[in-house]
Amino acid sequence: MTRALPLVALALAGCAFLCPPDDYREDALPSARVEAPRGPLLAGAAKVDITPDHDMYMGGSKILRRSQGVHDPIWARALALRTGDVTLVIISADLVGLHNHHVQVVRARLADKAPGEAVLVHATHNHAGPDTLGMWGLPPLWTGVDEGYQGRLLQALAQVADVAVANLAPARLRWGQLQAPVEGISKNRRDRELIDRTVTTLGLDRPDGTPVATLVHYACHPEAVTSSNRLISADFPQALYVTVEAARGGVALFLNGPLGGMVTTDDGGRRTFEEAARIGAALGDLALEALAGGHDAPEALALAAASHPIWMPIQNRRYHLGASLGIFAGRPFDRGHTRTEVQALRLGPVVLLAAPGEVVPRLGFQLQRLIDAPVALVVSLGNDELGYLLPEDDFDADRFRYERTVSPGPLAAPLLRRTARAALADVGALADEDEEVGRR
Repeated sequence: MTRALPLVALALAGCAFLCPPDDYREDALPSARVEAPRGPLLAGAAKVDITPDHDMYMGGSKILRRSQGVHDPIWARALALRTGDVTLVIISADLVGLHNHHVQVVRARLADKAPGEAVLVHATHNHAGPDTLGMWGLPPLWTGVDEGYQGRLLQALAQVADVAVANLAPARLRWGQLQAPVEGISKNRRDRELIDRTVTTLGLDRPDGTPVATLVHYACHPEAVTSSNRLISADFPQALYVTVEAARGGVALFLNGPLGGMVTTDDGGRRTFEEAARIGAALGDLALEALAGGHDAPEALALAAASHPIWMPIQNRRYHLGASLGIFAGRPFDRGHTRTEVQALRLGPVVLLAAPGEVVPRLGFQLQRLIDAPVALVVSLGNDELGYLLPEDDFDADRFRYERTVSPGPLAAPLLRRTARAALADVGALADEDEEVGRR
């Protein structure tokens, strides 16, 4: 029987490999939403060190790359917000990504603190951290996920959110935006002119001015350090955290934007820890400048959240093969599809639209135009990592030949746009269709 198991697995993998889906599933998954009327804002924040205590496979670059020590810690950071009886939680971790079924574990552990649709679990897409997806062991033969670390990680994500909720107290929101310079921070290797350079900063402070948290949104792969590196690091976000927290105190968080295909660090090809520190510090300074010249939100804010689960058709045969052989840490596939989601959070004037993978800039701008809010943020790697998310009419372009190998397929983008409209409508932030077309 033991000898037969690999043959059975290979037979199943072969069927999936030859038969990926070519359409969407008709059985819809139920969505969920929560909303609080305008009222006084409470905020709380926390952070916890999630650095592995032993060597493990690293994610985001080469396969079979095992860590050999630690350069700087990696973190899970959480921001909790509440008005009335509704609590929203944003968790950001210095990881290459998390599968949606792992996000559901974290949400279940927070069920008595916040509803699942109001919990956003984001990975910065760090390329110098542990493999938490399974793709960087020896695919498709064995996973790169360390199950012991993964279990402790999910518990830490729930715990840091729990502490942030426990720290809830009256707060005020301030926000600001500015454009990063054309050189020295980020660049798009595929389409030089197609890139979002907007630095957005949200500042949460107590009524006496004491900082609670600073959330920074920007689009860039955290890969300033060479792919041959074997030291655990948060890459450039580490220097961003240090810079912001040294100036303001409180807890700094980083959310990544449309970083796909291929928005990366403008490090002059040096790919060193020194470059990571320079870029992170420069981005931190820009974030502080944006906040200083920003706007105070009204004292009374309305919060809302909506999550729309979907069956994502997986047209990538490599994904099916990997899932059949178990490298994705138990991620469920069902009739050629896997469950994921699109989520929208509204925090007064700020709307976050979380997409389940690495949104390329063109699709990011399309999604952003759907958002009717003074601050419209598309968050990549929100609650999942399915790989590169490309507009369907760009999918076969020669410049995206690499991205196609790690993408769910051309059916993804239309489904994301359609689902984003529904999620945004649920939080009262869907742009008028005529206005959206006019801004193309």
